[in-house]
Amino acid sequence: MVSLTDPDSSLVGRQSWGLHPAYYTHYVVDDGRSRVILSSPITPGEVMENMPMLDLLWRARFCWKLHPRSITGDSAYGTVAIVKAVEEA
Repeated sequence: MVSLTDPDSSLVGRQSWGLHPAYYTHYVVDDGRSRVILSSPITPGEVMENMPMLDLLWRARFCWKLHPRSITGDSAYGTVAIVKAVEEA
């Protein structure tokens, strides 16, 4: 199944919606009072949800010269590799 209007999208399955072409959005937000969005990449649905996490971390560290004290994500981001990289950062 391919979307005729957006061939770069990938099929994503949800129980309530079934299969549909979609993307994942990821955000890096500054935890200050203004909650500024620092980065917002979009990936096709075929890319695992947690894969861009380390890229987002490195971009925040080097582009914005930030040293994060805490990172929040759902259970998909709780892999050993991600936790280890965050602790080292």
